[in-house]
Amino acid sequence: MNNKIIEIKNLKKSFNDSHILDNISFNINKGEIICIIGTSGCGKSTLLNIISGLDDDYEGNIKYYFDKNNIGYMLQEPALFPWLSIKKNALIGANIKKLNKENDISHLLKKYKLEEHNNDYPDKISGGMKQRVALIRTISLNPELLLLDEPFAALDYQTRLNIEKDVYSIIKENNLTAIIITHDLSEAISLADKVIVLSNKPSHIKNIYDINLDDKKDPISNRKDKNFTYYYELLGKDLDLFENK
Repeated sequence: MNNKIIEIKNLKKSFNDSHILDNISFNINKGEIICIIGTSGCGKSTLLNIISGLDDDYEGNIKYYFDKNNIGYMLQEPALFPWLSIKKNALIGANIKKLNKENDISHLLKKYKLEEHNNDYPDKISGGMKQRVALIRTISLNPELLLLDEPFAALDYQTRLNIEKDVYSIIKENNLTAIIITHDLSEAISLADKVIVLSNKPSHIKNIYDINLDDKKDPISNRKDKNFTYYYELLGKDLDLFENK
C-alpha cells in the first residue's frame, strides 16, 4: 500500500541569479511529522512556500497524492485580526470557505483552555494563547497537510514547551501530516518522526534521519529519552555546531 502523500524530485530554485535550492528530493508519508533544519537563509521557508503552492517558479517535480488545495499553513506570527474576538478569529477560515465549524471550534477552544477568552480580543491574551488560536483556526479546516514555519520561535522557553506539546497532541490525535521548519535541534528531535538537514546555499539535503525514540509520548517527555543525545550530536555535527573529533 502506497502511504506517500507527496513525492518531491530534483527540486531546484533560483532567484535573481542566486541559486537557493539544489536537487532536493524526498517523500512525505501520511501521518508523519517532518522537521526541516538548516542554517539561516538556506532556503527552508522557500521550500515550504513551494510545497504549499505559494511559489510555483521552480524546476523539478512535486507530485501530490491528495487535493493540494487542502493544505494548512501556519506562520511564525499568529496573524490574528485585532478587531475580532478570539472565537471569531478562530472561525475566520471556516467562514471564508462557508463551512459550519461553530461546534468544532467551540470544542477545540474548550479543549485547549481558551473557552473563557472567547469574547476577548488578541491584545488581551498571551503569545502562547495566540498561537493556539492560530493553530485551531488552521486545523479546523481538516487539512491533509499542515505546514508550520517556525511557529514557536517568538515564544519564551516555558510557553514554547507547552505549545509544542499542544501541537504534537493535535497532530497525532487528528492523524495529520506535518512539516515543521525550526532552528531548534531539541525541538526537531522531540517533535519529529523524521528530520531533514539542509546544507548552506545552494541547499541540498545533507542527511535524512528517522527519529527512533523508545517511547514517544510528547515533546517534553521525548527530551528525556536515552537516545535524545545521540540524535542531538548527529544533527549538531551536520550543522557544524560541534568540533569533529
